[in-house]
Amino acid sequence: MTSEEMLIARAKSGDEQAFATIVKIYEKAVYNSALYVSKNREDALDIAQEVFIKLWRTLPSYRGEAALKTWIATITRNCAIDYVRARNQRQSISLTFGEDEKEADIIDESSYADPQKSYEQKERANAVRKAVNTLPEQLRETLILREFHNLSYTEIANIQGISEGTVKSRISRGREQIREFLKSGNFL
Repeated sequence: MTSEEMLIARAKSGDEQAFATIVKIYEKAVYNSALYVSKNREDALDIAQEVFIKLWRTLPSYRGEAALKTWIATITRNCAIDYVRARNQRQSISLTFGEDEKEADIIDESSYADPQKSYEQKERANAVRKAVNTLPEQLRETLILREFHNLSYTEIANIQGISEGTVKSRISRGREQIREFLKSGNFL
């Protein structure tokens, strides 16, 4: 039994410490995905909270047919879409940031010693964020599942109900469009 399987088993039996460890592992990916959908920090926090409440309630029924990260990504996607639909019944769902919203910054602590390096990392992250926001929704969502959740092509295909070939194609096209966006703005 792997350490993750042991952690899941403990959490399923009601061990709050084990569940807190699961939350710690996945909280940034859940928040960032929720932020992409909601375009609002407070809404993303609410969505993330809802995801972990649902996870806690449904964990006893988790059978391990899919990896835990796949299951959490599916719950996140569904909670975020439901939340946004409830908030804006007629507004279409988009996985972009609002102009004033930013993804949780993940910066290497060693960059604090070098302000120039820190600045360059932030600029590069902002440029990539802008490039991701230019992608069509299908490409953007597929790329988010791959890059933020580190899901396999098979896992993404199962979540989105598409073939693995379509997943590979979307990721390839999305990366290429990001590359072109960054080249055109002299970010590369």
